[in-house]
Amino acid sequence: MSSIFEYRDDSLYFHHSIDNTPNDNNFPIHIHEQFEIYYFISGDAVYLVEGNEYKLTAGSLLIMRNAESHKVKILSDKPYERFSLHFSPNVLDCIDPDNLLLSPFINRNLGQNNLFKVSEFKNIQPIELFECMCKKFNTHKETKLNILTFLYPLLSCINTAFNNKEKQIITNKRNIVDDLIEYINSHLFSDLSLESLSAHFFLSSSQLSRLFKKSTGTSIWEYILIKRLLSAKSKIKSGTSVTTACIECGFKDYSSFYRAYIKHFNNSPNKDKL
Repeated sequence: MSSIFEYRDDSLYFHHSIDNTPNDNNFPIHIHEQFEIYYFISGDAVYLVEGNEYKLTAGSLLIMRNAESHKVKILSDKPYERFSLHFSPNVLDCIDPDNLLLSPFINRNLGQNNLFKVSEFKNIQPIELFECMCKKFNTHKETKLNILTFLYPLLSCINTAFNNKEKQIITNKRNIVDDLIEYINSHLFSDLSLESLSAHFFLSSSQLSRLFKKSTGTSIWEYILIKRLLSAKSKIKSGTSVTTACIECGFKDYSSFYRAYIKHFNNSPNKDKL
């Protein structure tokens, strides 16, 4: 990946990137703590969000809230270019303490209404705001301020487009993976072995695994594991002991939890304690 522009700190991560010869194996599933705004510039790909597949065309914008699984699926080696902006909700505290601008992220079902097309933005196009963010200043603080200056109107544009979208009657036909994802998220800390899921949905383990992998780009266990790890991290940051968070989030073996936590977050759970 070649970064044309990049900024990163604890609450904000923004990059404009291009892969000249993209390989789908280099784009695993993402489930993270921050909210994300993704803008597709060019390439040949589709985007998977919680099992829902979105076809990408130039100007496609997608939003994902924290813990909402997503993955780009590369279809060919055509150069792949995009903007991606990750942010923590606390960057809005000073101007939007009630989180009204986060309505499009929060007030919808997982994997639903993530996509916005160019035609849904009337007064200003998101790409104009993203391009304005790509300016480096003399200091880190000034660069961040510039990104935030254009993040706020971008969120406002998305909010307006979302409200217009909500007025439309959209009926999406559900499938077995939609039901499976809903069930997993509703019973995240219960017994979610492949055998128990197969019994619940009256499908063989191999059928269920194949359908899930095709729709989400990852295995059922990897999906559950990352979601549980994020929940555990949130609990630990809120003051819950590491051992208690491990147990409450469905992990039966502490050593396995500890190793998985380090592998996914690149630090031990003790470092996330208050």
